[in-house]
Amino acid sequence: MKKSPARPDFKGISSYAAAALALAVGTISSARGEHALQSESGEPRLHRATGSRSSHSAQKAKAAVSPPNSSGKLADDPELLRYRRLVFDGEDKKCLEVARARAKTAKNAAGWYELAALAIMMSKHGQALAFAEKAYSLAPDDANVLATLARAVSGRSPARALALADRALALSPNSGRVRAIAADCYARVGSGGEAEGLFVSAIKLSPGDFEVNSLAASFFERMLNFEQVEGCYNRLIKNYPRCASAYVSRALFRRGNGELKGAISDMSRAIELRPDEIAFYGHRGKLLAKDGQNAKAIEDFTKLLSGWQQGTAYGRRAECYKKLGKYTKAIDDYSTALKLIDSGYRDDQKFNPPDNRDQEDYLLWWTSRAQLYEKVGKIDLAIHSLSQMVNREGSTAGLLERERLYRKAGRYDLALADLNRLIAQDRDVAELYRTRADVYRKLGNKARADADIMRADQLDKTGRLP
Repeated sequence: MKKSPARPDFKGISSYAAAALALAVGTISSARGEHALQSESGEPRLHRATGSRSSHSAQKAKAAVSPPNSSGKLADDPELLRYRRLVFDGEDKKCLEVARARAKTAKNAAGWYELAALAIMMSKHGQALAFAEKAYSLAPDDANVLATLARAVSGRSPARALALADRALALSPNSGRVRAIAADCYARVGSGGEAEGLFVSAIKLSPGDFEVNSLAASFFERMLNFEQVEGCYNRLIKNYPRCASAYVSRALFRRGNGELKGAISDMSRAIELRPDEIAFYGHRGKLLAKDGQNAKAIEDFTKLLSGWQQGTAYGRRAECYKKLGKYTKAIDDYSTALKLIDSGYRDDQKFNPPDNRDQEDYLLWWTSRAQLYEKVGKIDLAIHSLSQMVNREGSTAGLLERERLYRKAGRYDLALADLNRLIAQDRDVAELYRTRADVYRKLGNKARADADIMRADQLDKTGRLP
């Protein structure tokens, strides 16, 4: 059975990529997607425009995107719709600027509707809700307006969102987009069976729609229906072949299923489409490292670090250097990683990472650096590094490594102190008593050594001490 794919990490991705990637996995209007993904100014950090789209490409994109299937009460603005969709098809900042300008001058229901859609795309949830409410006040019986308002409000009020979606569905039962949003609303209130049926029918009605496939992918992932998830991503890429975020989403899905070669291929395509999105290099670097392509992974992590000084990227690059036997470079990267992650913490303050930091990696890098110090003959530096880790984190792994190095250096009194701490933490580990017995022998205390051997033998027999 396929494993559940890992959730994407949006940290460090520009607002365009983060918003599009979030939409591609159906998280934009969810409660867990409420964090801001735009720049400090609130504008999406898209790439510099490289010229206008050719007329042939524009006509092709326009033909691929049908106007919303509404109740007929809303006069759709095809230009607004086309420019908004072109952003998802890999277009540049110019498209978004034109769409925003056009929407601002169209203070009718269509204009407010498009502003709401743009705000959802940029993960500006408060503005999306305000714009959608304005459109709703002008066109309360339009199916697309109702559906957009339902999506905008779904993270705050699932019950209201469901009522709005039901009204939209009654007005436009053959709209794939409306059905997909209604399905998402049903899923949020726990009606998975109803949601699944609506998603299946939405895909049949609008197999090439971005919103239909993105919402469906998220739902089917939660339902562990990975065949449907892959189908959604494949359709997104088929219909939006220049949408980098679609490739990123499929890459993350494939990574979760162990399809490393396919994931690497997708990330490489995303980089071809958006070479200035440096976070994409970090994603591919992790995939390459996992595939054993450490030299190539180092190149990608280096590219990422050229534009973003991120502790975890240094740590991951250090792991690659370590595997290639480049210990000095690995030590330097581990040190930089720990320094960046530790910034803002006192020397005696335990590291308490937020959700986007992996504490297991953080602790691993402490011990890995100490092991490399040992490999290059710097045992004192290794012990000092582990002492910093133990003093701050109270790490069991750090204590185990430090007592081993104390024994290797012949400092048996200090090794004994660490073993006593470890046994106090867990008195039912036989190997700790055997190790302490050896230390007691080195210190000339045969009686205590024999007593520890008896304890270890007792644990081997019963699993615990009396």
